[in-house]
Amino acid sequence: MTRPLDPPVGPGRGVSGIGTLFGDGWGRLFAADRQEVTSATCGGEPLEVRRVGTVADGTRTLYAVWFPDCTRGTIGLSLLHDGTTSETRFRLGEAGDRACGEAASPL
Repeated sequence: MTRPLDPPVGPGRGVSGIGTLFGDGWGRLFAADRQEVTSATCGGEPLEVRRVGTVADGTRTLYAVWFPDCTRGTIGLSLLHDGTTSETRFRLGEAGDRACGEAASPL
């Protein structure tokens, strides 16, 4: 990953895609601005989400999810900010033969 600040950190909270990882499987790197990811689901099943670092003086936290193969669809995220929880969805994309929920595996 060479651009952890692209897209730029905005004034509010948000979740944005940062990159796609290839290796022994397929991963998505994403950022949570001014909030913490507390859990993730894929097709309603728990999905391990790993915190991988922070940038922008701690304003942006980077997270990764990993799958054994290119996976399309959307994951659900539970977020925490100043003691308040919220839910959002993060789009993995449309590439891949498997849909989220069929191929989830831990990092």
